[in-house]
Amino acid sequence: MTALHEYPAGVVWAAHHTTGLWRVDFRGGVRPDAPVKNYRSAEGVPSALNQYNAVLLSWAGGLGGVMAGKFVRYDEPAVRFVPENRIEGVPTDNTGGATAWIIDSRTGADGSLWLLPRTLDPLITRVVPVGPQRWRAETPPGPALRHYFGTAFRLDEPNQTLWIAGNGLLLSRDLAWQPGAETAAPVAVIRRIEEAGGKLISGD
Repeated sequence: MTALHEYPAGVVWAAHHTTGLWRVDFRGGVRPDAPVKNYRSAEGVPSALNQYNAVLLSWAGGLGGVMAGKFVRYDEPAVRFVPENRIEGVPTDNTGGATAWIIDSRTGADGSLWLLPRTLDPLITRVVPVGPQRWRAETPPGPALRHYFGTAFRLDEPNQTLWIAGNGLLLSRDLAWQPGAETAAPVAVIRRIEEAGGKLISGD
């Protein structure tokens, strides 16, 4: 089992490659007979879920996850997962739920959600609150990082820095970066061309 995640305190969730998602309640103590529940397609878990395509996260006051390309959230009263349909600016499926493939996620102090997609473009996606129970996905400002595939990242909010690892490199991205004024391209004027011996080829 992988994709281990604790939410709320004392409750551990884990993805399995053949048996779906598991919830183990250790709030009564760590013991072999702790209450266990299995979530599968009947409970809203994508049938293609395995331990390699699941990322669980605590966000928006609850449990969410990206499983087998589907962005879902846990509806505790209904005891099932439902499509995440509160985010603007993301691809959706025929249910209106967000679709995504991500490797990692981090939650910001302002309620934003940072995602590391399994794509080169965009390298990072930030989901920001825009109203009660509403969010919008955006790409943080900054120059594009071509041909760089991130595999892990850390959000350093006190220093306004995003650290991204991948391709054998560790990159830092300044979250306070703002584009400056564009400068004109330099102009080169060739007035004279000579050979090494001084023979004039072109020019005065």
